[in-house]
Amino acid sequence: MMKIFESTADAAFVTDEVGRVLLWNTAASHLLGYREEDVRGRACCEVLWGVDFAGNPLCTNDCQVLRLLRKGERLRHFQMAVRTNLGMFRWVTACVLAFHEADGELRILHLLWPPELDMDTRTLSGLPILPARSEQPGSAEGSSAANSGRGQLTPREVEVLRKVVTGADNSQISDDLRISVNTVKSHLQSTYRKLGVRRRWAAALSALRHQLI
Repeated sequence: MMKIFESTADAAFVTDEVGRVLLWNTAASHLLGYREEDVRGRACCEVLWGVDFAGNPLCTNDCQVLRLLRKGERLRHFQMAVRTNLGMFRWVTACVLAFHEADGELRILHLLWPPELDMDTRTLSGLPILPARSEQPGSAEGSSAANSGRGQLTPREVEVLRKVVTGADNSQISDDLRISVNTVKSHLQSTYRKLGVRRRWAAALSALRHQLI
């Protein structure tokens, strides 16, 4: 799993349903300065200290994002400032995605990247802000497979993949698209092969990163 997780150049981490960090990739370490061993098992709110433009806390023990995802809500990407290991804050665009493991456990994938808007000089209630980075370090492994797979996905595979990105499980996809669960599984296996991934969340991450849906 970690090899696939590391294939994205975007900062990414995975938490469980209560917000504990399970996975933390190299790009996240480069962006925020924390090593995986520094954050694994900790509540993500204790690591990020995310705040909005007015300095109001977004990352708390009672995380609104987690509550909405548990309800099956679809969330758009958003901007926030997060704390680095130096104690300074950096503006990022955040995208969150809920998915279920094979055992049914809920997992939350978080993607962070520098915002498109220039917010280097924006004030934030006196908090120290680091300049946004124009590039992020990380491996480009898997990019060619995703780019080539984009044109090969069938319309139905795109529909299934779009449902996966919303956090729907196979039964929900089957009901929504009026196809059998076995057909859903067949579409997913074909999609995994074309995108060069092996896991459901990795396919969703590839879809978001390469704008496949």
